[in-house]
Amino acid sequence: MFDRYIIVEDTLRNVEGDDAVTGYAVDTRIGYYRGLGLSMVDFDLEVDGQPIPKDRITFRVHDTDYPATSLGDVYDDRWGFGEAATLIVDQPGGLASGEHEVHYHQRLRISYLPVPSQNDDTKVMSVAG
Repeated sequence: MFDRYIIVEDTLRNVEGDDAVTGYAVDTRIGYYRGLGLSMVDFDLEVDGQPIPKDRITFRVHDTDYPATSLGDVYDDRWGFGEAATLIVDQPGGLASGEHEVHYHQRLRISYLPVPSQNDDTKVMSVAG
């Protein structure tokens, strides 16, 4: 329903730490109008056609970081509708400047639906040089 709004426009950027680029990040939104507990959220991320392993992704929502591999165990935090969450990918050197295709597939376990709700968004965004 909200697929075209899942990836936040123009948020792809490299991330710096200790005087070096340590990876890159992109902001996303939840595709469900009520928000959900983090334990009910799962996703896949691809950049330029390459799947990004979950063990290289940190999920940040309202200034709290969670390893993407452990979101299923987070029962005391929620991701609200309209609230941006940041996916931070550990990749020394980050992304080359220029355009990159970002694809995000989100699966949400909603208590009253028999199968997970699924949302997909793909955007081409630029990383500044």
